[in-house]
Amino acid sequence: MDEKRTEADFNFAKSLYLKLEKYKDQTSPTNDKESGILQLDSVYRHTTHNNFYIPRDYCRMKNPDDGEWFDGVIYEALDDDGVNELYCRSLKSFQDNFEFAFSKEMI
Repeated sequence: MDEKRTEADFNFAKSLYLKLEKYKDQTSPTNDKESGILQLDSVYRHTTHNNFYIPRDYCRMKNPDDGEWFDGVIYEALDDDGVNELYCRSLKSFQDNFEFAFSKEMI
């Protein structure tokens, strides 16, 4: 699905992002990693269903089947229902399925 993002989509996501950030405390994870792989605390869009998410931190994950460790990312749903669920997936999967939308510096 290759849908175009509209200005209304960005305005909606920006308003949710600002609302979310207003209630975050000062201990939220920041991009203190030098890797530059993801821009933590910026907004990314899922390329299939067009929902917006904020990667909050990197992690290590272990495959329960073979015991192999791999890089992961913890990310938060950007939703206006007041429930900000956290998710975790492999860094590779995140890079394959999400695209950068905007950072708070762009607002």
